[in-house]
Amino acid sequence: MKKPLIYIVSGILIVGAVTGGYFATVGSDKNNAATTTASETVSATETTTVSTTAQTQTTASTTQTTATTTKAASTTSAGDKYAFVRQGVYYIYDDSKTACYALAFKKDGKVNVSQFDESNIVYEDPQYFKGFTEYRMDGNKVVIDKMPENVLVDSITLTAKDGALYYGKTKLENHGDVKLKYAAEHFRK
Repeated sequence: MKKPLIYIVSGILIVGAVTGGYFATVGSDKNNAATTTASETVSATETTTVSTTAQTQTTASTTQTTATTTKAASTTSAGDKYAFVRQGVYYIYDDSKTACYALAFKKDGKVNVSQFDESNIVYEDPQYFKGFTEYRMDGNKVVIDKMPENVLVDSITLTAKDGALYYGKTKLENHGDVKLKYAAEHFRK
């Protein structure tokens, strides 16, 4: 009868420690602050029972370690301010080269590049160039220093402003996917 009681008490203490740690980290997220929580470590020592003829003594020990770093939302990085850049696919039309570049920006600093040019826009051949490269944010500028080898331009600098991307003074189209039809429609005008 003593062992089941010890297991129940130990279980309650462990569940209480884990639940308390969870609510401590979730409850600290106030005033629209960004919270980063390191992994929580919970270790419990084995419950020991010392029995004498007159009484039973139960000892349980739980150690919990949680590291939390809170940074106010006003001091978050510029990347959060320009999160819209990573949503959808942006289309740049180069009328002088009859080319279209579709750019899909990712969180890890990579950008997927697709190029439609005369060979597939005019004849509607579904084959087009796909590659990837890296981009960086420089204030409100999105800079791609080196495009993949087969792309007709070497670099591109875009401006992020008012929830949109601009190439020079031209506001870029944003679509949910990469499709030849967007380029074909533009050049058929």
